[in-house]
Amino acid sequence: MRAIGLFSLLMVVILSGCNAQPAKPAASAPDYKPMFPIEEVMGHIIMPNADKLWGSVATNVTAKGVEEIVPKTEDDWETVRNYAVTIVEGTNLLLIPGRHVAEAGKKAADASELSPDQIEEKIKADPAMWASHVDKLREVAMESVAAIDKKSPDGLIEAGDHLDKACEDCHLVYWYPNEKNVQ
Repeated sequence: MRAIGLFSLLMVVILSGCNAQPAKPAASAPDYKPMFPIEEVMGHIIMPNADKLWGSVATNVTAKGVEEIVPKTEDDWETVRNYAVTIVEGTNLLLIPGRHVAEAGKKAADASELSPDQIEEKIKADPAMWASHVDKLREVAMESVAAIDKKSPDGLIEAGDHLDKACEDCHLVYWYPNEKNVQ
């Protein structure tokens, strides 16, 4: 009887080993290939969508009277949500390792701005600070998503103010820090 129990235990161990799956190799890090610099991500993804988001709730006063612009239909709200989601996801593009600030050789537009090389040096010197500015942009863009999901024009205006401040705070560090003293 003891031999049968030992034989059964041995068979369970052997058969359970047959079902064991070979260890899968650890997943390697994604091979990101940033194709365009931060300047283009900002100019083609972040800024156009921020402008549309800011313009989605407005009051225009003209000679003809006051025009209130607010999303009215489900399609309107979905369109505005697309702007906010694009900004949120665009922040991930800003953090991809190896992305340069601008094309090689690009110069600052005027003397009040840092050159792309100077901006890139600042980012490399303190990547945590860069990431914190990008995180703030993502956070305030998510405020916009929340306001949109509640269909709250007032919430969208408040989130838009926060978005503007996040943008300006970052630009005062990386783009035109000399203007801090002017304001």
